[in-house]
Amino acid sequence: MAQISYGILGASQPATEFVKAIEQVEEAKVVAIAGRSLADAQKQAERLGLERAYGSYEELCEVSDVDVIYIPKYNRAHYACAKYALEHGKHVLMAQPFTRHKVGAGELFQLAANKNLLLMEEQSVLFLPLMQRIKAEVAKGTIGKLRFIEIKRYLKLANNNDWLQDLAAGGGALNVGGSNPLELAAYLTDGEVSEWAGFAENNIGEADRSASLTFKVADLLVNTFVTTELTGEDKLTLVGTDGKITVPNYTEAKVATVETTSGTNQLVDQNYQSGLAYLLAHFNECLAKGLVASPLVTPAQTIKALTVIEDLYQRWYGDPLN
Repeated sequence: MAQISYGILGASQPATEFVKAIEQVEEAKVVAIAGRSLADAQKQAERLGLERAYGSYEELCEVSDVDVIYIPKYNRAHYACAKYALEHGKHVLMAQPFTRHKVGAGELFQLAANKNLLLMEEQSVLFLPLMQRIKAEVAKGTIGKLRFIEIKRYLKLANNNDWLQDLAAGGGALNVGGSNPLELAAYLTDGEVSEWAGFAENNIGEADRSASLTFKVADLLVNTFVTTELTGEDKLTLVGTDGKITVPNYTEAKVATVETTSGTNQLVDQNYQSGLAYLLAHFNECLAKGLVASPLVTPAQTIKALTVIEDLYQRWYGDPLN
């Protein structure tokens, strides 16, 4: 397979993480970055050892020798950036949350399909080998019949993300971190989210800083806590009729503890890479097969998570996403 060239829209911290991840992937390379100013992009390009820098997102999307555009966080711009990249013949990998509207997500997936381009949401945790082993343990009944899932998500974000308190900019704890537990629970159970409810905590005039979300998937009850304000350890717990599986720092998932009536043991990932590196390998494989959608992070899955998040914000604030 020929080398795949990536460009990054945004000279911020996620760009650093992306470059580190792609270094672990064969036949893929970041060749360019764009920022809100040329100076910012040049500074980041020099620090990361990238070949080129651009002073506008549009300019990078128009470059002929870039195959894929990666769109990291800052949610207000997701839809417009992805649409522009697709219209200029680029495959797109987009950080979660995918867009601020489920309708916009549907439009983007349709545009990608029409142009025979791959469009995918970044859900790195689904690609971790240990998470796949956990799914297999659940499927074979190691902890009996799965009855309950609890997910705690403490978002570790840079201090200069003022947009996190602005709903119009795509801020809010649930908006930024809610799709991860929704899609993870669906992945682990091969189920679909069917019912949901939730509560949020926020300052007057600001987006939610913490949110509690309860939903059903595959007839299971799932309880999720997401916060951009508090500090703690991400944790995934799966409770069955004959035991439970606990995964500390589940977004990296290096170790899991399995407790059953017959004893306790650990699952360990001995050859750990970042989840984003595993995801990029999958993305490149999809490109090689000529796919316009991932069979693991499907358009339907992405749109379902957005449907839940959008519905809860409408309940809490009226209709802040319009």
